[in-house]
Amino acid sequence: MEMDRWIWAKPENGDHDEEILFEYSRIIANASLHEFAYTYEIAKDASK
Repeated sequence: MEMDRWIWAKPENGDHDEEILFEYSRIIANASLHEFAYTYEIAKDASK
């Protein structure tokens, strides 16, 4: 999974059409690098 996050700002004083890039983050998650364990009780989950 890859996600780009862009946060834009507009100046309080000045041109209101102007936008300034305040923060840019790129997040890359590779599930094959992590081991996840899931546990649950079948009797409880089956009764729902």
